[in-house]
Amino acid sequence: MPLMSAIVTCKGRLEHLKQTLPLLMAMPDSEVIVVDYDCPEHSGDWVRAEHPDAIVVEAGDRPAFNNAEARNIGAGAATSPWLLFIDADVIVAPDALARTPIGLTADTFVLFEPRKTSLSGTVIVSREAYDAIGGYDEAFEGWGTEDRDFVERLWAKPYRSQAFAPNVVRSIEHGDDLRTQFHKVKDLDAISALNIFYLTVKADLARQGAEMDLATRKAVYAELRSRLAMGVATTINLPYKQLLVGGRVATAVMRYDIAAPPS
Repeated sequence: MPLMSAIVTCKGRLEHLKQTLPLLMAMPDSEVIVVDYDCPEHSGDWVRAEHPDAIVVEAGDRPAFNNAEARNIGAGAATSPWLLFIDADVIVAPDALARTPIGLTADTFVLFEPRKTSLSGTVIVSREAYDAIGGYDEAFEGWGTEDRDFVERLWAKPYRSQAFAPNVVRSIEHGDDLRTQFHKVKDLDAISALNIFYLTVKADLARQGAEMDLATRKAVYAELRSRLAMGVATTINLPYKQLLVGGRVATAVMRYDIAAPPS
């Protein structure tokens, strides 16, 4: 069994993958899993032809890119005790494992520090920790924040973070057009505001003991998205617990008042 499963997702990033995949394949004691997430460039076909030792997982009929789901699909194919989640545009040094503190216990994980936006999704986590927090939250839409949510849930468990050695990974520079090309919302500020709001709401509910499956999380996300899109003052009431009080049902509700934007 290899020590590490490197999981990289690709949708419209074949030119980046051609630069980064050979370096991932050169890492010793590792398997590499490429998730072809309905890639219009058929990245899986290229991987099978050029790097037959890589594991290719196809995820078809997905016009919008959901990085959380793509990473969870990749993790489902992994066989190693440690998982490296890495984007197609991130270059990894072939000796990364030797220079990274993998003498870890399962209650630790590895981040790139300082956490640049372009590298914030690069993380090494044990399979045990990944399973304990339920993987990535697929309710997130658009670009970003699902990686922050993943790390914050690890910290809350709590798992301890360590840092990659300096210069182990670096990103290929590119514009925001590539980040948003397969998302409905192209405005990064708008989608960031929604995703951070959802992250906050979810954390608030968790502190109250609320347990939400994926369908419930998606419903909460849709409610927040709808209310924010209204652009007017509104109140969001999210019930999270019911109690029997004197033969009657009392419902606990988390309330958020959203003010109208300034004129």
